[in-house]
Amino acid sequence: MDNVNNIFKKATFFILATIALVLSYVPAQATHDRPMCDTRTKIIQDIAEQHGETLKLTGVSYSGTLLEIFSNDQTGTFTIILTRDGSMGCIALNGDAYEKNDVASGEPA
Repeated sequence: MDNVNNIFKKATFFILATIALVLSYVPAQATHDRPMCDTRTKIIQDIAEQHGETLKLTGVSYSGTLLEIFSNDQTGTFTIILTRDGSMGCIALNGDAYEKNDVASGEPA
């Protein structure tokens, strides 16, 4: 069972790293009333206050980019933040169709 867990963890990390790499090359769209890039702390504070989003998932790419996915399970809003230098973050994507999927259950995603 440990072998299956290790494979799952490695696959999850690979997927997160791939997403971070792809998103680092995709230009982010401006959001309504906040800049695309700001201090990571400010972005997290804003999305918590304005959208009630909380951290759901993190990953670090091989190049060191931190990927964080925040969402609100009740409203379906989500924000993906990429942070490269530890303090400045950029909103890579945001939207309103977040849906939690339990991939670990063996059900198709």
